[in-house]
Amino acid sequence: MIQECRSPRAALELGWRRFRKLGPRVFLGQLLLLAYERLGDRRGAGVGPLRPAGVPDEPPADLSWHRVRNVNGKGVRRLLERHRPAVCVVAGTSILRARVLRAAPLFLNLHCGITPAYRGVHGAFWAAYRRDWENAGVTVHAVDAGVDTGPIAAQGRIRVEPTDTRRTLVAKQYEAGTELMIRAVRAGLDGTLRTYRREDLASRQWTSPTLSEYLSFRRVLRTLPRTGPGALRPASRG
Repeated sequence: MIQECRSPRAALELGWRRFRKLGPRVFLGQLLLLAYERLGDRRGAGVGPLRPAGVPDEPPADLSWHRVRNVNGKGVRRLLERHRPAVCVVAGTSILRARVLRAAPLFLNLHCGITPAYRGVHGAFWAAYRRDWENAGVTVHAVDAGVDTGPIAAQGRIRVEPTDTRRTLVAKQYEAGTELMIRAVRAGLDGTLRTYRREDLASRQWTSPTLSEYLSFRRVLRTLPRTGPGALRPASRG
């Protein structure tokens, strides 16, 4: 397993790039949301990250675990060339560059959103924000050079409930996507993986929400019945 651990300098550089791309108003709104969530964590308001049952704090002792500063660095390429994996599973890392993608025949990404409508980050949040309940879900797709633009292996929807936060939605997406990923990996290993593209959805890339957008999202969720409008079920294909 390879885990990307950004250095403080890399985190600052990423923040500066976001500031320049999004502008001061959006960037400040995103920082205010982070502060709001941390305050909620301290007060026990339930906005913090969830750890699914059975997930250990530390990796198993027999697992080969490599922590790297940059997932696109030479060290990662050397590891891939040494082990020659038939399928690589990707989740929550930086965009993989072409030189890394060439080091293995298939990379499968567990993306927290229904592509191509919700590329980028926090796909289920933005679907709920827009009351687009049918597209609150998760996608397993083959990785290409774009941002979540690869062909789809499987998709699944999640249940959105009044008590959800953007972090609980992510936990639900990983829960729904894990079994989809397992099936896709098995199909990739035995050569039966079939992918497709959705032409019925407009493609859009999303960024992290601001505090005002998060508060609007919470107001939308308060209008839902306790059972929520969605369900943990597979999409029509995959």
